[in-house]
Amino acid sequence: MKQLLDWYSDDGLQIVTISLIPDWDAWSAASDSLDIPWLNLGDLSDDAPIGNISTTYGRVDFRKNFLVDNKGCILGVDISRSALTGFLVEKYGEASSAN
Repeated sequence: MKQLLDWYSDDGLQIVTISLIPDWDAWSAASDSLDIPWLNLGDLSDDAPIGNISTTYGRVDFRKNFLVDNKGCILGVDISRSALTGFLVEKYGEASSAN
């Protein structure tokens, strides 16, 4: 994902993660170890992982992703990295640094 962000950030690609780990220390340690360069949020509420964020987005497990356009429309759910790459190449063309 870091590579895709590097290739397509100038085209508007943004990545946001929302961790449902309700433990600050575990979330912080995992975030630091992954050196995440995008917006990385955590739902640290007592009712996580089945809290407001989970239910709002229909999330009941820890591995769900959404492809959302700049108007907030969901274009895909649970898409693979290869499908995301294909979508980005189709929309923006092959990234110059990907060649």
